[in-house]
Amino acid sequence: MSKRSIRILIFVAVPLLLGLLFWLKQQPHNPKYKGKSLTEWLDDLDVGPFGTPTIPRTVAEQRYDEARKAVHDIGEAAVPHLLHLLEQRDSKFKLALVKLARKQNVIPITFRDEQQRHWLAGEGFTAIGPKGKSAVPGLIRIIDDETRDGGAAAAALIFIGPDAKPAIPSLIRALQRKNAACRIWGASFLAEVGRGDSTALKALIPALDDSDPVVRYTVVRAILTIQGDPKTVVPALIKCIDDSDQNVRREAAGWMESFGTNALIAVPRMRQLTNDTDPAMRALAERFFQIVKFPGHTADQHTYE
Repeated sequence: MSKRSIRILIFVAVPLLLGLLFWLKQQPHNPKYKGKSLTEWLDDLDVGPFGTPTIPRTVAEQRYDEARKAVHDIGEAAVPHLLHLLEQRDSKFKLALVKLARKQNVIPITFRDEQQRHWLAGEGFTAIGPKGKSAVPGLIRIIDDETRDGGAAAAALIFIGPDAKPAIPSLIRALQRKNAACRIWGASFLAEVGRGDSTALKALIPALDDSDPVVRYTVVRAILTIQGDPKTVVPALIKCIDDSDQNVRREAAGWMESFGTNALIAVPRMRQLTNDTDPAMRALAERFFQIVKFPGHTADQHTYE
C-alpha cells in the first residue's frame, strides 16, 4: 500500500471510528431472541417478503415471517430501540461523514437515512402490536415536536390499539400544523386511534374547511372511519357535497347511503343531486334512493325526530 493510500485510509478511518464510537454510545439496549439481536431481526424485516436479486422470494418470505414473529415475541423490550429509530435525526455532520466514508472501499458502509429508519420502526411496531403500549408517551413527544414530520410516530399508534388513546390530543393538535402533509396524517390517524371518540369527531368537523382539498378529502374519510353519531356526521357530509373539489363532493355523496334511514336529513340535497351537472354525482344520488328507503316520509320531511 502506497503512502498516499495510507494517508487517505487514515483520513477516512479516524473520523469514521470516532463517529462510530459516538453512535454506539447513543444506542439503546439491543435485546436478543433465539441467538439473534433485535437489530438483526429488523434487518430481515427490512429486506421484505418479496426477495431481492440475491435473495429468492421464497427465502425472503420465510425470513420475513420469522422476523415478524421474533420481534413480536421480543415485545415491549423492543420499544426503546424502535423509539430510537424514530427519534434519530440525520445532522449535516452525520451525512457528511457518511458521504466521506463511502468514498473508500476498505470498510463496508451500511447506512439507513431517516426515512428508511422510520419505515423500519413502523415494521417493528406493526410486529409487536399492543405490546408496544409503553411507547405511547415517546410517540406523543415526537408527534408534538413541530420540527419533525411525526407521521411515522403517529402511524405506530394504530398498531398499539386502544392503549394509544392518550395520543388523541396530540393528533388533534396535528390538525392545526402549517404543513398540509402533517394535517393529512393527523386526520387519518386520528380517525383510527379515536374511533367512537366524540372529542376526536368534534375536532375533525372544523377541518372540513381546510384550505387544502387533499386535507378536506382525508377529513371526510376520517369522519366516516371514526363511526360517530349520524346526527353530527350526516350534516357535515351534506356540507361537503357543496365543496369546490369534486373528489370531496363525490366522497361525501357516495357514503351517504351507508347511514341508511339516519340520512333522512340529507334527502332534499340528494334529490337535487339527481339533476347535478356531474354525471358521477347523479349516479350516486340515484343509487342512494335505490338503496335507502324512507317509509312514511316524503322528500320535504328532512329533520331528525
